[in-house]
Amino acid sequence: SRKAEEDLKVAAGELMLAPQALRDGAYASEERRQVDQIGSELAALGYDAQGHEASRESVRAFEPYRDLYRRLSEAEANLPAQKDALGATCQMLDRRHAEIREAAVRIAALDAEMKALPQLEANLQQVQAQHSILARQKDEAQVRQGILEQQIQRCETLANEIREQEQRLRGMVGEKAIYDELTTAFGKNGVQALIIESAMPQLEADANEILGRLTENRMFLKLELREGRRDRTTGQPSEELDIRIADEVGTRSYETFSGGESFRINFALRIALSKLLARRSGAPLPILFIDEGFGSQDRVGQERLTEAIQSIQNDFKRIIVITHIEHVKDAFPVRIEVEKGPNGSTFRIV
Repeated sequence: SRKAEEDLKVAAGELMLAPQALRDGAYASEERRQVDQIGSELAALGYDAQGHEASRESVRAFEPYRDLYRRLSEAEANLPAQKDALGATCQMLDRRHAEIREAAVRIAALDAEMKALPQLEANLQQVQAQHSILARQKDEAQVRQGILEQQIQRCETLANEIREQEQRLRGMVGEKAIYDELTTAFGKNGVQALIIESAMPQLEADANEILGRLTENRMFLKLELREGRRDRTTGQPSEELDIRIADEVGTRSYETFSGGESFRINFALRIALSKLLARRSGAPLPILFIDEGFGSQDRVGQERLTEAIQSIQNDFKRIIVITHIEHVKDAFPVRIEVEKGPNGSTFRIV
């Protein structure tokens, strides 16, 4: 603004005059006058600068005593409290001494315990090892306990099953006794043995009649029941049929006769059995097959066999004799001849 410009010009003019004023001493005239006035007043008072400085040094020398006095006053004021505090401190010190003595006793005890520490550590390790063993044994025992509990439960289940089976067994034993009686009754030593025993006289008579024809009454057989081997199930002895044959030499067993003689014995027994079955059934048996056997006989034996067959022809509807001997073929009225050719076998009725 215009005023600022005017102020700036005035300040610039004064600044230009300032160096000359400093050289001439033409500055701060009022302030310089006041200084001169103060100097005159000091001179009038007779001021001693050295004395003033010495006084100040003395004051400064007594300054520590002022602080000591202050501290002494404070100490005198605090003396009762300090006495009380000293008494409390003495009491506390006595307690601390007692505690120190107790601590010394404890330290001695701890020293003794420290000396025993290696043994205690060894004992601890031993106890820990025993604890580990016992813990493992406990785990194993718990496992065994679980297994035994399962086994006990299984045993209880089996015991119940055994009781049920025993109850069933008692019932089955009674049934078995009945079945054993029935087995014995219907077995070889029961009804069958009775039937055979009752039929033996007639069977023996019929067989001897035919055997007498075949041997001119030179051979005679005897049927006997004797005790045989014991049955594994019942323990009872079985009955076996023993065939004893008598001839001019004496009474012998069946196994000692020749093939031709055995055939005649077999023939007589089989024909006797056939007649027995025919009588029991009440009607002639349908058919009787005689396969070979003539070759084991001499000419006379063959003729006697033929006569024996012809004598029982009324006991059967059909008797079929299989033979390759020509004069035996001629002894029967009807023949079925089988011939083997290149195209196979053929038969014709003669």
